[in-house]
Amino acid sequence: MASGDKKACRAENALYRLEAPMRIYLDSRDLIVLAERKSDTEYDDAGRWLSERGHELVLSLSPILECCVPLTKSHSDTIVMRTLARIEKLPHT
Repeated sequence: MASGDKKACRAENALYRLEAPMRIYLDSRDLIVLAERKSDTEYDDAGRWLSERGHELVLSLSPILECCVPLTKSHSDTIVMRTLARIEKLPHT
């Protein structure tokens, strides 16, 4: 497993250990990892898990702008709009 994959797994596992309802602030990388799940089922499960426990993601301008950086490259093949739409669907404040 690559180093980046291990870090993503650690961040995801930390989320699953939370018990009391919390506001969760993810950096842009973790936010993208969460929004770009390999399957819609994984993404839906993560959103459902957050909702069932009363957790909310804290969204701020900085990580959202970092998610949009590929839009500034004229020949970039990206899925930025899909990622932003998925982030917006997750429980957030």
